[in-house]
Amino acid sequence: MNSVMLRAGVQYAPLPNGERMRVSSDDPAVRASIRRMPEMHAAMAGDTADRRMAAAEAPGGEQLDVTAKSPADLRKLRALGFYGMIADGDHHAT
Repeated sequence: MNSVMLRAGVQYAPLPNGERMRVSSDDPAVRASIRRMPEMHAAMAGDTADRRMAAAEAPGGEQLDVTAKSPADLRKLRALGFYGMIADGDHHAT
């Protein structure tokens, strides 16, 4: 998570009711982390009360498509962006 959060770049493209987030890096070690993290996050926390996530491999990293379930959820999603959304919620609670 550290490599992705600190050393990856994110490009955003709007989707109907959501965002497409392409997470990438030129560094092979960071790309390896990118290939694991969004897919695992989408599988673990991808279908919530306010959004759905789907991850797929993309050039240089991963693509994460996130769709919101309401207009308010879409505003929250766009405000959080990739990094805020990855940290949002209690999925890391012990």
